[in-house]
Amino acid sequence: MKNLCKITSVFAVFLIIFTCMGSIVNADNSDSLTIICRKEDVILSDMEWKIFYVADINDSGKYNAVNKFADYPVSLEDQSVSALQEAAGKYETYTIIDNITPLNHGVTDENGKVVFSTLETGLYLVTGEPVRVDDMAYVPVPSLIELNEENKNGTSWTYDLTALPKLKVLPATTLIRSQYTVKKEWLNDNEGIRPEYVTAVLYRNGVEFSTAVLNEQNNWQFVWNDLSMTADWKIEEQNVPGGYTVSYTESNDIVTITNTYTPILTGTSSSGSHSLSSASGLITGSSDKLPQTGMLLWPVPVLGISGIVIFIAGWFIYKRGKNEK
Repeated sequence: MKNLCKITSVFAVFLIIFTCMGSIVNADNSDSLTIICRKEDVILSDMEWKIFYVADINDSGKYNAVNKFADYPVSLEDQSVSALQEAAGKYETYTIIDNITPLNHGVTDENGKVVFSTLETGLYLVTGEPVRVDDMAYVPVPSLIELNEENKNGTSWTYDLTALPKLKVLPATTLIRSQYTVKKEWLNDNEGIRPEYVTAVLYRNGVEFSTAVLNEQNNWQFVWNDLSMTADWKIEEQNVPGGYTVSYTESNDIVTITNTYTPILTGTSSSGSHSLSSASGLITGSSDKLPQTGMLLWPVPVLGISGIVIFIAGWFIYKRGKNEK
């Protein structure tokens, strides 16, 4: 009986040890991503980071966007560095517009490191918030990074920003564009032709971010405030009115959209009538009573009289010749 108790106790001890070892092994097998944030001799602590799972990777190495990211018009066919960088900027903008919850988020420690645990292989969007050190601002560039078995060191991946150009360094005062103004100007038209309003579209990294209606009530202009200097901003007019051509100029954070009205000659009918109009056909006319361009009317009666004189002279010469015979 005592021997049975000893055997049972020993078995229990081994069972506990085995269970603990199993827990340790499972913890070691959990895949993680370490982001290291340094720039030259500057360690960037307290930098906030977010990570989003964007796409699966199939056996041929192609990306298949998942969840909300599959709904966005962003192509992952081109896997070049420039194409993926452009896609990352667009995805970051969508996460802001749609307020997408990240898969995980964290803050770098005093060594400039942040670790994201329990990750699967796939394509991830990594975004960060700027930090200021003295008079400079260090701005993370949104990036798409592929986590696969080939670039994994054991059970973890390392994303070292010291080795990759994924940080912008700017003067701290330029982080925020305080104002970005759009103005509308009209040329060669009048209020009867001009539309009541137009819509200006603000794009962030190639993605529609905001719109503004321009009309007489707001003096045909609008101001956007607190736009990040680290993003690529562009303004375009939506649905340019018919009969107008559009041009853009930018100076001192003011974009001027100029619409120039150009009447269009629509054609000539078989009766000689024609119309000169815009797309709405506001100016019309008829050529029935007007001479063609470059045509002179005064030679007509002169030529008519000359013809009569020549006819009479010829008739007299003919009669004289006949009488002489």
